[in-house]
Amino acid sequence: MSAVVEYSSSNVMSNNIPEYAQDGNLSTCFLSEGKGPWWMADFGRDITMKRISIKGLAHYGQYNVLANPKNGNWSLCKRIDICPSMLPDVKHMELNFACKRKRISRYLTIIGKFKQVPGSLSLCEVTVYS
Repeated sequence: MSAVVEYSSSNVMSNNIPEYAQDGNLSTCFLSEGKGPWWMADFGRDITMKRISIKGLAHYGQYNVLANPKNGNWSLCKRIDICPSMLPDVKHMELNFACKRKRISRYLTIIGKFKQVPGSLSLCEVTVYS
């Protein structure tokens, strides 16, 4: 994965900043609150996204992972629905997936739509393999 130039997000809970989602430390997590919580990484240039791994605190609902090349349009990389039967350990989750199609993108965004904890997005480590 290339070095990230900039992070942004919706409202941050406490001091759990967006950078924590890619700091290599599972004990620090980005946490967002509010309606439609989201997190975004700007890689500074287009990269090929072959596989993505998301580790975080589990919340039932939907994760929408979007990619956007420089000066391009947002496209859905993966939509993941999480239901109670998928997460026997309600505290933690790990999602590993490839995008529907090969993605060359500068930006990666994760948007949460949750039922269990409305408006809460927790990302402890997001890894992009290129």
